[in-house]
Amino acid sequence: MLDLYRIRKDLHKIPELGFEEYKTHKYILNILKHFKNLKIHVFNFTGILIEYSYGKGEYKLFRADMDALPIKEETDCDFQSKHRG
Repeated sequence: MLDLYRIRKDLHKIPELGFEEYKTHKYILNILKHFKNLKIHVFNFTGILIEYSYGKGEYKLFRADMDALPIKEETDCDFQSKHRG
């Protein structure tokens, strides 16, 4: 079962700046490889493109960013960033 709550917390722990999301990229690909019927495209940068189709009909497209901002986190949450700054 896909635990989106855990995934969100995991990703929050490993923030990376734009075009430097190597750990995030690896984490997401590791999740996606478990799904059948996905066509996964990787590039010579950290972007990922996923194709999924089922039967005839309209396609739905989703876009997501996976980069972080260079800020100091000021929380004590259990999923606080593991990277300073």
